[in-house]
Amino acid sequence: MSCPFTTRKLIKVEKALKDNHLEAELIIVTLDPRMDTPAKLNTYYRKGFGIQSPHWHFLRGKSEDTHALADFLKITFEEIDEHIRHDNKFVLTDSTGSIKKTIDGWDTELSGLYPQNWRASRISSMI
Repeated sequence: MSCPFTTRKLIKVEKALKDNHLEAELIIVTLDPRMDTPAKLNTYYRKGFGIQSPHWHFLRGKSEDTHALADFLKITFEEIDEHIRHDNKFVLTDSTGSIKKTIDGWDTELSGLYPQNWRASRISSMI
């Protein structure tokens, strides 16, 4: 599950898109599928943050698939005791899944996720 800091940033991104009459699919993939069940993910995000939009997706996969996705996105993570230490990255893709931009999740500004011309672009984001 992403940290509250990262989730609040994504909520702001979604609001900025809505304010400009754009939509994106916001995808969060757990790096700890062993601990993060679908029920836990839904409770954490839907109830904990009040996220009700159908444009949010909370995904988990098999451990080997999670490692493959992290490798593809160049996200590093390691298990320490029973916790996962990991990068926080925002990955912007187009509708075909091609990566357009990656931003370090600890950066304070996410303006790089927004298209230069709001009306000419439609974006999807994956985390």
